[in-house]
Amino acid sequence: MSAATDSATARQTLSHDVMAVVRAARVAQQPALIRAVVEVVDRVRAMLAARRAEAELKSLDDRLLADIGITRGDIPAVLANTNDRPTRVA
Repeated sequence: MSAATDSATARQTLSHDVMAVVRAARVAQQPALIRAVVEVVDRVRAMLAARRAEAELKSLDDRLLADIGITRGDIPAVLANTNDRPTRVA
């Protein structure tokens, strides 16, 4: 099974599960639960976006990575948005 199929299946399952929780929360009229579900959905979306960004960066060859000022070893720090990378002077 391809990564795209796995990702689509995961999104579909997540969507189904989230909608079930949202419906239950609306029935119970518990705004705190709805906020918690929205927070979880936002975190999952951020995680999926980070995975896509990682896949895109890893698909670039070393020359293209150098063009944007990073090396393959910098990818985790770039994704974490940290300043752990050494500063390079051109």
